[in-house]
Amino acid sequence: MVLSRSDVMIRVRCPAKVNLFLKVLGRRSDAYHEVQNVMQTIRLFDELTLRKQGTGVTLECLRETVEGSTEENLAFKAADLFLRKGHGTGGVHLELKKNIPIAAGLGGGSSDAASCLMALNELFRVGLSDDDLRSTAAELGSDVPFFVEGGTALCTGRGELVKPLPAAPRFGGILIAPDVRFKTSEMYGLLSAEDSQGPDVDVMLHSIESGELSSVCSSLFNSFERVAFQKAPELAHLKSMLERLGSLGVILCGSGPTLLGIFPSVAQAEAALQRFRLATGPKTRFAAVVSTF
Repeated sequence: MVLSRSDVMIRVRCPAKVNLFLKVLGRRSDAYHEVQNVMQTIRLFDELTLRKQGTGVTLECLRETVEGSTEENLAFKAADLFLRKGHGTGGVHLELKKNIPIAAGLGGGSSDAASCLMALNELFRVGLSDDDLRSTAAELGSDVPFFVEGGTALCTGRGELVKPLPAAPRFGGILIAPDVRFKTSEMYGLLSAEDSQGPDVDVMLHSIESGELSSVCSSLFNSFERVAFQKAPELAHLKSMLERLGSLGVILCGSGPTLLGIFPSVAQAEAALQRFRLATGPKTRFAAVVSTF
């Protein structure tokens, strides 16, 4: 989502995502896991500014400190890969303003990477197709191709195969993250065969096609819920609080630890969040009202 641009600069918004359905089917021969993943972009954004420079890629991160070295940052990796493929001349400086919490299951790093690729395509006027961008995005991470598409989509394979879906029913939501952080690789390692059991993804697809929010909420599923709730027992308390506040459904985002409580409208979600903040509960790292596009 382009906010502003010139011949030497472009500023874009990088949306977070939530999972409406995430089923891990098992480990593949290439060490990745096969998944059925229905994702939805939401109105919570990082902001990325790209400026042409003489050579190389540099990164400045504002607000929340990016974990690891600069070279490990996915936006940095995206810019470096784009330029190494010969898609632009010279270099680029990245300024990343983080609003999406890190290591929260909301896809912030993947979104930054995809948005960086799309912004570079605009900035250097390369003219890559969405298929080209998704192919490059798949080299950076399993969730990155989804953010080239955005909206509501079914992601299969290791997550890189993206099929656009009809827009999910609009909703207001509360995102709540306890004061813990999960590593995705570690969470995959904790899964067992029982976590692959559950409804077929077609149940969610039919619910989305129906346009009924209540049907979507009754079809929510995430294979990581059991291990996430074992690793952070406060998640069970937070889920109960969201249910008592009137959410139609509560689901873990990605491998956690953020929970999404779904409400019929933003106004209802805002009122519920105010009540949540007055209640006594586990310490939280992040709490916000969001909505779909």
